[in-house]
Amino acid sequence: MKQINNMSIRFKLLLTIILAVPASVLMSQTISSAYFLDGSFDRHRMNPALTPERGYLSLPVVGGMNFDLQGNVGLSNFLYESKTDPGMLTTFMSSEISRQQFLNTLPDITSFRVGMNLDILSLGIRAFGGYTTLGISLSNRESVNIPKEMFAFMKAGLSDGNYLINNLNVNTMSYLEGAIGHSHPITENLTIGLKFKYLVGVAYADVNIDQMKAKISENGWVVNANATMQAAAPGIVITEDSETGYVDGVEAEFSEEVIYEGLKSTGFAIDLGAYYDMSDLVSGLTLSASVTDIGSIKWKGVVTAETDNKDIVFDGFNDYDIMGGSEDDTFEKLGEDFSDMLNMYQKPAKDKKVNLGATFRLGAEYELPFAQWISVGELFTYRAGIYKYTESRTALVLSPTKWFELSGNVAFTSTYGTTLGFMLNFHPALLNIFVATDGIKATLNPQFIPTESFGTNLLVGVKFPVGARINR
Repeated sequence: MKQINNMSIRFKLLLTIILAVPASVLMSQTISSAYFLDGSFDRHRMNPALTPERGYLSLPVVGGMNFDLQGNVGLSNFLYESKTDPGMLTTFMSSEISRQQFLNTLPDITSFRVGMNLDILSLGIRAFGGYTTLGISLSNRESVNIPKEMFAFMKAGLSDGNYLINNLNVNTMSYLEGAIGHSHPITENLTIGLKFKYLVGVAYADVNIDQMKAKISENGWVVNANATMQAAAPGIVITEDSETGYVDGVEAEFSEEVIYEGLKSTGFAIDLGAYYDMSDLVSGLTLSASVTDIGSIKWKGVVTAETDNKDIVFDGFNDYDIMGGSEDDTFEKLGEDFSDMLNMYQKPAKDKKVNLGATFRLGAEYELPFAQWISVGELFTYRAGIYKYTESRTALVLSPTKWFELSGNVAFTSTYGTTLGFMLNFHPALLNIFVATDGIKATLNPQFIPTESFGTNLLVGVKFPVGARINR
């Protein structure tokens, strides 16, 4: 048996993400900057009706790597330079850092969105009277939402007031996707697209504190919480403390048989899209719309733990030592304090259906009549579900030659403000090289770790064009 977590699973995971996720670079499965580029072979991921200029083949890994990381806080919100030990760092939990100094740096909800999409193998061909795509990819999505009240409680002394903490959530999901899509012209102006996806679940975890109340008593804090933890992965098992019966960790076995059984979590999803050429009414104008990821995965044997809503006496979070090679001790102590505060009991494993979260897009592009190699586009995006966001992106597209095009754009997002994006796409006869981002916004330290609010989204890859170019 290989142990994944020998501490309290519900909060070791939470605390690790709070302090360590900003250092990782792994959500978005697509790059919006590619939407209006005719030479991009990735447009069909956002709208299955959008047809690339010709067929293509992509090889494992190099065919496309999309990483996304978004957050409204950074490392500097949680680590501070020590006053008593210059040159060393201390956590926000140290008595050196005042409660108000720390809380003043935080938004009402601390949020992270992390994701990755890896193109394992894909191809596109002109077939069946239209354009057909096949693909295999690996996707990872993570979301963290922590209310400010939770951090206020962590920094509270026994003389502070009562607390009510709502809607704390940590969620992660990884899955393999096999897809077949087809774009087909219905009339001279209208093209529709459909993509069918078969999904295989790799790992899933969801930690929720729906509500937690904390009030002062003679002996310390009295905490009453309504919290749950669910997880699914090959061979996953919850372990319990032999004396208390509380959940004290999660273990997983990685034999071939266990992995085979574990990968029986499957699901389906579809993408729908349409593209309409408005040239009969307005020369150079095209409209498009799509909805993607309509579907879910049914996770098998989801292990579950939850609180029993009983009062627990807790003596508060004590002072934490200066960090200087003692990060493991800091995490261990945080985990122990959380374990004392919030005890969970194992429940029977059960199957659970989890929606992917559909994404809706509306696009309009206008080709300038006096310079047909220049166009402007507007793309509105709304993602539903736990990973939800809203975005409006305005793009300028330049196609000076048949083998090179670029897009510069600006987006206004509901969660992370204004970002600037671009895409460079080189697509001569034998090779397609591309690099794109929907926005990079970060202040980095010398170790390239975000120290303030940040946003990073990057797509790079190489594909191989197949067949003659379609005249447009």
